Amino acid sequence: MDLSRASGRFGQAPARRMFMTTIRPGWASWMTSGWLCLVVAIAILAYLPGLSGGFLFDDFPNIVTNPRVHASALTLDSLSAAAGAYEPGPYGRPLATIGFALDHYLGGGDPLTYKLHGLLIHVLNACLVFALARVLLSTGGVRSADESRRILPAAALLATAWAIHPLQVSSVLYVVQRMETLSACFILLALLAYCRGRLDQLEGRSHGWGWLALSAALTVVGLFAKESAAITPLLALVLEACLFHWKAQSARTQQVLRVLYVLGGALGLALLGVAFWHYGNPEAYAYREYSAWERLLTQARVLVLHLKQIVLPIPSRMPFYYDNYPHSAGLFQPWTTAASIAVLAAMTGLALWLRTRLPLAALGIFWFLAAHALTSGIIPLELVYEHRNYLALFGILLAIYVLASEWVRKVTASPIIRAAPVAVIAGLFAITLIRSMTWGSPLLLAMDMTATNPGSPRASNDLATLYFSLAEGDPGSREWTLATQEFERGAALQGSSPLPEHGLILMNASVGLPASDAWWDGLIHKLQVRPISPQEQMAVTGLLSERQKGFQIDDQRLSTAYRSLVDRGDLPAHVYCNIGDHALNRLGDTEFGKHMFLTCARKSGLDPRFIRKTAEILRAEGHHEVSTALLELQADR
Repeated sequence: MDLSRASGRFGQAPARRMFMTTIRPGWASWMTSGWLCLVVAIAILAYLPGLSGGFLFDDFPNIVTNPRVHASALTLDSLSAAAGAYEPGPYGRPLATIGFALDHYLGGGDPLTYKLHGLLIHVLNACLVFALARVLLSTGGVRSADESRRILPAAALLATAWAIHPLQVSSVLYVVQRMETLSACFILLALLAYCRGRLDQLEGRSHGWGWLALSAALTVVGLFAKESAAITPLLALVLEACLFHWKAQSARTQQVLRVLYVLGGALGLALLGVAFWHYGNPEAYAYREYSAWERLLTQARVLVLHLKQIVLPIPSRMPFYYDNYPHSAGLFQPWTTAASIAVLAAMTGLALWLRTRLPLAALGIFWFLAAHALTSGIIPLELVYEHRNYLALFGILLAIYVLASEWVRKVTASPIIRAAPVAVIAGLFAITLIRSMTWGSPLLLAMDMTATNPGSPRASNDLATLYFSLAEGDPGSREWTLATQEFERGAALQGSSPLPEHGLILMNASVGLPASDAWWDGLIHKLQVRPISPQEQMAVTGLLSERQKGFQIDDQRLSTAYRSLVDRGDLPAHVYCNIGDHALNRLGDTEFGKHMFLTCARKSGLDPRFIRKTAEILRAEGHHEVSTALLELQADR
């Protein structure tokens, strides 16, 4: 079967007919519904065991301990609070955080509600991938009625493989990655609208600009779920370069389209220049252990790592946590950096060569690279996350399918070859089902992550925290001993954050036991020498929060810890307020407390409502000097 060669006859209508059958009654619609039901059923079954799992890592600051998404009623105020619940970024991620608020309203703190919501979005995305694959396969060239009949099963095969690939487990069952999957939903909708508009223009059925405008609008909406939607124009560019070639029946439409792409390209290059100017500054990487150049070098190795994970999805190669992944210090430090760059260059060259021969294979390769353009660029993100392949995965699957189809077309199809797609789906399903079962048990997941990547401080911290939870406050229990041992092992790992020491201090404080001087020394030393990342902030804010609740924590040692943080980091507003509260109410240090609250007010943008409310609370607590200073700061604005 060969569905990969472009026919070059866009004036004919097979592509449009295949696109439109999803909304027309008749046999084709029944066939489409049947294949879609199969895709949905397989996807749901693959992830069903994982719905019993718990929250993980970034779920806690974004959902579990974030009161702004804890909606007890669906009111304008609660939805407004949820919309602003994600602090980083210029406008937050309101669509995703409002979804978390809805989950809390429906199920409280039960992670099942959140995970079920995430699975439903993933299943919807699988349906959209099916629709997009169908459009691409039909547009890429159908040379016979027999090939036309095979498009539906081919689209179902691609959608199913994408939906149940083991690499998708962490995107579907890791609650906070709803941000990624929801953004991907709008990207896919935008690309489907784009394809519809461009096919209309190619066939001269209508001007198509309404569909392209809808595509742009959907992209903008997707940005409010996560900034990942910014890759939509790049993916549209890939579609043009490999399939549509900026052509249209109308010469005027074709001219306008090309002008728009030239202007868009110029704008894209300008934004790229601004990004390099902004993030190329060493200060932008102050909280990272690598520079902008080192990150770019490392991403070559990361992309090759993801290629291996896609082609050979072995569970031991997918540890979830990559916090100990070594960055590249140079082209040959390690040597695999240069080798990975060579691999990516070869892939790019292959895609350029295939663009006129097997356009869908080229499209798949370019799709993978374009989908990683944002997260593998100069922005100072962490080096590796599996969820960054959520949409990129489709490109490699498409390329593999097209190349395999071309090979099968040239050889005699044996029963083994015919059974290969079923075997692939069965294998992917089995691996994903096992991973899903592991994710369904928090303890089993933590143990698996630690066994898969014993050098990961985050995996160690998760396991130790679960042991502590199972100890149920009994210092004489086996689980308490295991928790202590695992926290101490994690604290000694290379690159470990202060979170293990934070865990040890809180664990003992919870039952009134004193913390070891070695734990405090380790925590403070890391705050003084490590880049100040969210983990360092969490180590201090967690101690402050529990101290405020009444835990017996050494106030002087805690003061030394947070002063180390203040001296080195630019912190969020609420952290300064928490520190100021401790300085005033636990240490009686009016000057430092006042300095912290004034800094908090400035970091909050001198919001008059916030300042008035904070000043009232401080005055009620007897801190008149600090309250007056805050009001004077507001008056001087």
